Amino acid sequence: MDEVVVAFGTALVQAVATDSWAQIRDAVTGLWRRTRGGQPAEDIGSDLDTLRAEVLEARAAGDQDIEDALTGEWRSRLRRLLRTDPDLAVALREVLDQVLTPALQPAEQARVQTLLGDHGQQVHIAAGNNAYTALGDQTNIGGSQTNIGPV
Repeated sequence: MDEVVVAFGTALVQAVATDSWAQIRDAVTGLWRRTRGGQPAEDIGSDLDTLRAEVLEARAAGDQDIEDALTGEWRSRLRRLLRTDPDLAVALREVLDQVLTPALQPAEQARVQTLLGDHGQQVHIAAGNNAYTALGDQTNIGGSQTNIGPV
């Protein structure tokens, strides 16, 4: 399965439970408007409302299995959507990068980046009163043999 679909489905299920819900709903509904082969945008909006309710209910009950099942369901839907319009992959990545991922907690953001294969793309280093941000794979910094991963 395409890594963007996997990451998007994961981020979507996590993000619908955040304060950015309205923006997320609008962005994802907009994706369905871009394709002729998908469900009508109004139906997707309703489906997203249901997704949010189910995620909130699962979290209240501490039921990770439900969240995992919902993630799988939305990954399948996204895969079918891309089958009808492969060019939509670029828009999926844009919504993932600009809307979904920023709505997540740092640990969830790191998981999404891992799913995308963006290992080591951005590293934050704090040393004393200095803070640094480095891009790319940061290994063997300062001669040490310690690999530094995304924070």
